[in-house]
Amino acid sequence: MPLPEDLAGLLRQLRERLDELVDDDPLMVVKAAGELEATVAFFGPLATRIVTSSEQLPLARIAEVLGMTEQAAGSRLRHYEYMDL
Repeated sequence: MPLPEDLAGLLRQLRERLDELVDDDPLMVVKAAGELEATVAFFGPLATRIVTSSEQLPLARIAEVLGMTEQAAGSRLRHYEYMDL
């Protein structure tokens, strides 16, 4: 299942901008990476708690939406579940 187009577009723009900056201002890319890590550290665990609190959503469906195997999906969820905030 693809990401919503607006979100996919924002991520694409972000990658393109970071690619433009990395040679000229790598410290800004490091700073941006820190901001991205903070965002992932907040939203990854939050979304995982919401997904896993729903007993009606089987791992097979989660894996399908994420585009990965059930084993990989379970690993991804555990990664976010135990991520330090």
